[in-house]
Amino acid sequence: AARKAAEEGAVRERRAREDKRLTCAIVGPPGSIKGKLCELVTSTHAMKHVSGGEALRDAMKAGSDAGRAAQEARKDTGQVPEALQIEIVGALLMSDALLDCGWLLDGLPRTKA
Repeated sequence: AARKAAEEGAVRERRAREDKRLTCAIVGPPGSIKGKLCELVTSTHAMKHVSGGEALRDAMKAGSDAGRAAQEARKDTGQVPEALQIEIVGALLMSDALLDCGWLLDGLPRTKA
């Protein structure tokens, strides 16, 4: 019973933190100053700039399962499947590191709509 209460308390705490954070996405074609806009916004708001491309590169460098799959896909086809991109970036966005500060997402999806 104590373990279940502790788990429920942790879930409530996580939800409370999620409710307080600001989360946004900037979309646009390559070269549309998304990165610069993110720098300006994050310099005045308590949030972290999350780049889809940077998240993919970090996952590949870290050698995670998803990172290795992304690296293999990029080697085979030159592109990382959108579902895999979403898996990698989604895991980053739900990480404890971003729960308190919120995030501003830039560069996802990386494929044409």
